[in-house]
Amino acid sequence: MLNATLHEHDLVDVVNLTLSPQLVGGIGQRMIESSVELTRKFDIEHAVSDGDCLFTRWTRRSEVAS
Repeated sequence: MLNATLHEHDLVDVVNLTLSPQLVGGIGQRMIESSVELTRKFDIEHAVSDGDCLFTRWTRRSEVAS
């Protein structure tokens, strides 16, 4: 719920995401569950691997006025 609230108030500028080579099935929550549908775009800042894991850092894409 905290992630959804921060996202809804446009307060997320950086996302750190770790990937590992596993598939897990079943019912589960998403990173952000919200009744409001919002899309924010991020660009990868860097990625580092350690063993089977990939650690990534994504920064919020600056919006350019049209």
